[in-house]
Amino acid sequence: MNNEVLNEFGEMFVKETRDGAIREMNWIIDGSVKAPSLLELSKQVQLFSDEQKVTLRKVVIDAINNTLFKVITMPEQHEEYVKMTITKDGKTYNLPEISDGLGGQLSMWIEDYSEYEESL
Repeated sequence: MNNEVLNEFGEMFVKETRDGAIREMNWIIDGSVKAPSLLELSKQVQLFSDEQKVTLRKVVIDAINNTLFKVITMPEQHEEYVKMTITKDGKTYNLPEISDGLGGQLSMWIEDYSEYEESL
């Protein structure tokens, strides 16, 4: 049950945070963004060469991955202040306690659940 809980959380975490952020970045870089607050940024990025856009994608994906790693490992590093639990079928699970290391889990979750490659 512990692996099932971890993997359900991991799938949700990767798809809703990482994939959502990468999707929005792609819209900005590709010029298909609709959000008024991002149109000017997208217009500026359209001035970049294709090579610069590829580099920008790599930098942003690396920043996303690093940020998610820091967020997911906070409960392990600051367990006296930060708790990360999930409730399934009426039972509460402390994710750091049922994992061998959430940072390592993140890499596996990205590989298993992300619609985007870990790095481009």
